[in-house]
Amino acid sequence: MKKIKEVLTFLVLLIIIIIIVNLAYTKIILPKNKFYVAEMQYQEYIKNEKSINFAIFGESRAKNSMNPKFIPNSFNFANGGMNYILIYRRLEQVIQKDQVKIKYVVLGYDLHTFSSKMYEEPNLIGDLWFWHRLISSEEIHNFSGKSYFQIFIESNFPFIEGGDGLESFRKSKKEEIKKIYFGWDPLEGNFSSINQTKAAIKDYRLHFLDIKERISPLGIEYFKKTLILAKENNISIILIKYPLSESYDKVITEKGIDKDEYYQNLSIIVNKILKDYPYEILDYSGVYLNNSEYFADSSHLNSFGAEIFSKKFTEDMKSYTFK
Repeated sequence: MKKIKEVLTFLVLLIIIIIIVNLAYTKIILPKNKFYVAEMQYQEYIKNEKSINFAIFGESRAKNSMNPKFIPNSFNFANGGMNYILIYRRLEQVIQKDQVKIKYVVLGYDLHTFSSKMYEEPNLIGDLWFWHRLISSEEIHNFSGKSYFQIFIESNFPFIEGGDGLESFRKSKKEEIKKIYFGWDPLEGNFSSINQTKAAIKDYRLHFLDIKERISPLGIEYFKKTLILAKENNISIILIKYPLSESYDKVITEKGIDKDEYYQNLSIIVNKILKDYPYEILDYSGVYLNNSEYFADSSHLNSFGAEIFSKKFTEDMKSYTFK
């Protein structure tokens, strides 16, 4: 009996400690998470504004490249590793739950966007403290293979996932956390000052080495859903191939990455769904091949490059009527 009481006392103390640690994490560390900061900015934005001209979705290239300061009435919903499962659910939330009217949706359309790596653990769905509100536990279980208990724990006790919030908190003691502006996350650094070939090979390996499929069926399924959702809500669609450095472009060419076949396969899908519907595919992949100083690494623009690119995008939009 005494042993049972000791075990019960220990379990109660453990639960209390977990609750206290989780509360401390959500109040002190999670607010340092860049995704959390961007979400708070969005919630503040829609208190007074229920329309967005340019709703930007995608992974890190979109997040770092598209600065809403230079794109009128825009919000950057992109996040590192954001695949089309997450894009679809987030767009659905903005349109249906938040009742925000979107004029243009801007979607990533890069060479690794539909890679099976984007649709496998651990890249599939992170930040469950947020996404469990938009994606059912059953879906998360089916996508990721995580048990319902694991999903519950990670969704309700975000300190267990740790991640970006903890890292940002650690860094904040040494330097000011970079300012998030309407979801835009500025990158610093100058790619021209480092070994560009070595860095490009590293990024190539990250995106293309040991992938099972260049185009994931799961990714395509949710890409189609996203296009249909935009179409049903009369939102004009912009598909963007983001700028690449010359070194990265050279490496993926040398490694035999077939751009033409990849985009031909995607074009068949897009044309079938969006026949007679307003959309544009904007290829910016080669626009800054001779400007390595615009990049923080081989495929991400730094804050200087993002300003230049965002201004260019805004100016280019004046040429498209989407009729």
